Amino acid sequence: MGCIERFIEDGRVVHRDCRTGAVATVEPTAGPGAELKRILKDWFGIEATLGCSCNAMAKRMNRLGPDWCEGPGMPEIIAAMRGEFTKRRQAGTTILPWSEFGARVLIRLACRRARAAG
Repeated sequence: MGCIERFIEDGRVVHRDCRTGAVATVEPTAGPGAELKRILKDWFGIEATLGCSCNAMAKRMNRLGPDWCEGPGMPEIIAAMRGEFTKRRQAGTTILPWSEFGARVLIRLACRRARAAG
């Protein structure tokens, strides 16, 4: 296992290898995708893992903004969430039930939070 340090730089969470100094990942800390990731982690303990589409979808949501997420992007976000849920359910890493209504509520909440943050 390597040593990874985590810090905020220019409003983004950066993961850097302690030994080499190479940046492993950079996560935006603002936007509807970042908010959705925060809600899923804080409320349900669900975090992005290696190989999941969570970080890519969060970046897309942040880039395209709340209006896209609540409008034309909603089906794409729901599909990504459902796909990730299915993978985690099959792997036995979640006991939560799937709810499209619940997913929509969380996406809308993330958009509201992103708008409020600026």
